[in-house]
Amino acid sequence: MKAFNILTVVLALFVGGLLLTSCGDEAAANNPNNTPTSESQETTTPPTQSEVASASSINLAELDSMKNNIENLKKQVCESTDRIDKYENEIKNLKEQESGIKLYLLISLAVGIISLVIAIVSFVKASKFNKRLNKHGNDIYNLKQSSDSRFAPVSRQNASDDFYQLKSRLKILEDEVKALKRPKSPSYDDRISPYIPKQPSAPVPIVESKKGYFGQPAQADRGYFKSFLTTRDSEARFSAEEKNNVANFEPLLSSRAELETMLHTDAAKLAVDFQGCSLQEATQATVVKPGVAKFEGNRWYITQKALVALTR
Repeated sequence: MKAFNILTVVLALFVGGLLLTSCGDEAAANNPNNTPTSESQETTTPPTQSEVASASSINLAELDSMKNNIENLKKQVCESTDRIDKYENEIKNLKEQESGIKLYLLISLAVGIISLVIAIVSFVKASKFNKRLNKHGNDIYNLKQSSDSRFAPVSRQNASDDFYQLKSRLKILEDEVKALKRPKSPSYDDRISPYIPKQPSAPVPIVESKKGYFGQPAQADRGYFKSFLTTRDSEARFSAEEKNNVANFEPLLSSRAELETMLHTDAAKLAVDFQGCSLQEATQATVVKPGVAKFEGNRWYITQKALVALTR
């Protein structure tokens, strides 16, 4: 910019010099003293006062115009200098704005990186918290299932059979004791007991177990199955083996679809207790203990739920 200012001043001085030179030439041409020698020799008449006055007025007018031109050039130079300063200030402001924008971009980038790091740390902590929450939920569920299975009602069919057997044996022993306590007769005939043919005992009917299926359990005052199915159809959800109006049942888990149906059906929980992982994470299931249902009236009431272990 300084070089441009110097060049402008030099150019202005050069133009002013040209104007002064041209004015000097014109003054010399109008001066009668510069006429050729021959003419001065031929005409020796001196110039009049009017001619000298007119020449002086012409020179003053040209000098005034030159001064005006120089003043105009100075004004133009000053205006050019002002514009140059203005442009320099604008360029300086633009550079300052550019540096401010760069600083703003750096600050924004730093804030973005910090926000990303905070988001990643928060996500990791949330995932760990969710895992711990699921683990505690599974532990609570397993404790609940174990407590339910511990205090679940036990079938009394075997206990009642043992009771009746003991009762019958006790009656036989009482009869034998009474027979021994009877007084003996002194006569020989009385001592000989008459022959009494032994009545053939009636054959005890053998009740065979019957295999079948149960559908989806329902809820009344307690869980129950509506009917005992002899053939497997689309409604079958449990395999069962019935004997003396008591049936042991297990959930059907031979396919993935049957497992999904059991896990996502609320009615299945009336007949099945789960242990292991949560229902949402389970991919495999194993029957640990079959359930028990007893026929009463026209329904099969669930007296003991089946226990199923779930694994991921």
